[in-house]
Amino acid sequence: MKRLILSYVLVTLSWVNVGFAEIVPLTLLHTNDFHAWLLPDEQGRGGAAIIAGYYKNVRAQESNVLILDAGDMISGTPISSLFKGDPIYRVLNHWGIDAAALGNHDFDYGWQRMKTYREIASFPFLCANAFVAGSDGANHLLADAEYKIFSFGALRVGVIGVIAEWTPTMTVRDAVRDVKFIPSIDTLKRLVPLVSNQADLVVVLSHVGFEHDQKIAKETPDIDLIIGGHSHTLLKEFVKINDTIIVQAGEKGRFVGRIDLEADTAANQFVGFTYRVLPVDANLSPPDPDTEAIVREWENKVSEVVDHPLGEATETLSKNDMILLAKLAFLEATGADYAFHNSGGTRGGLPQGPFTSRAIWNLFPFENTLLTTRVKGNKIPNGFLGKSPIEPDQEYLIVTNSFVRDQWMQFFPKFPRMDWTDTGIDMRDSVMRHIEQQKKIGWIRLVR
Repeated sequence: MKRLILSYVLVTLSWVNVGFAEIVPLTLLHTNDFHAWLLPDEQGRGGAAIIAGYYKNVRAQESNVLILDAGDMISGTPISSLFKGDPIYRVLNHWGIDAAALGNHDFDYGWQRMKTYREIASFPFLCANAFVAGSDGANHLLADAEYKIFSFGALRVGVIGVIAEWTPTMTVRDAVRDVKFIPSIDTLKRLVPLVSNQADLVVVLSHVGFEHDQKIAKETPDIDLIIGGHSHTLLKEFVKINDTIIVQAGEKGRFVGRIDLEADTAANQFVGFTYRVLPVDANLSPPDPDTEAIVREWENKVSEVVDHPLGEATETLSKNDMILLAKLAFLEATGADYAFHNSGGTRGGLPQGPFTSRAIWNLFPFENTLLTTRVKGNKIPNGFLGKSPIEPDQEYLIVTNSFVRDQWMQFFPKFPRMDWTDTGIDMRDSVMRHIEQQKKIGWIRLVR
């Protein structure tokens, strides 16, 4: 049955003798980069309970359903930060997920927590290219398995999980220390032939990003479908490269991807294939009451920490505005002369009006601290905010966050690594203290 999804797509409908056919339908539902957004956002988009309700309805309506997630379930909201990701898996157990990939942010609280996540989750994690060395000297999978075969009557579906091999460049150093990441394409070239011999449909559950998914499709034959994550790409229509279909469903549970296909196992071909991306809102499904209850239980624990008034944005602030504000907060918290903050450490902007601490937790979700060091002016890279002009031979105190320290050569390859002092000041706390003092924040106008 291999290689026939695209032939269906291209010729619209494969001929089949219905009188002798054994038609096996399959509905495949997928999400990616949920990032712990259990609640709908300000526009009513997303929500774990709505997705759970929709998934349960589909399971009740369709005979064969496969539910997959392409990684980064955690890290992005206060509930994940305060409880190190655990409640997210407890909630998402209500989705009825069949398998999930590992994402780079699933390591944010340290690779050692993977054991806890595997114990909590009712579904297996699939990742074929991340290992840790055991006491026996052998490499051991961090996930439950490299791949899994699912059977729906006569139809067999093989699902392989892979993660970006450059995860160490996107994660704080200690979180992935001792983890070995193998190139995803090399891994798939090893596994796809093996899985193809066991399955009619080969699916790669990928957390490498849309750009790299396309490279996988070009370089690795015999993959029918890539369900992607990491790049937060919303593909409203599938992309086909060679004989491989690529899909991805955005971020934060705002969309669910749905594939409906029919396989004629007697004729060894697919006779139907449709793909849709469905907005997650009140129109998709009523929320599942059980999921809603457990979300409320956990959010009540978080609310007393994060749902109190913090400040007011006098105008709509962009992500760049918030990055500048973070740099000012770093300077204020440490007394440094110059500050740098990475773009990826801030997840968006703020709408005009009053806001609570939760908004800052959402914008600065990572558990980083502030570090300082002293350097001469001619050793300060571009991008550091501070007074002007810089005197080349004068010594200055500079500050950044612990992620930038760990990934220094990625940000500033022409500048040598430096010896930093960890102040112990939480990065997010410094931003909130700055806002508490200012009360109102607006556009930051730099004067040179």
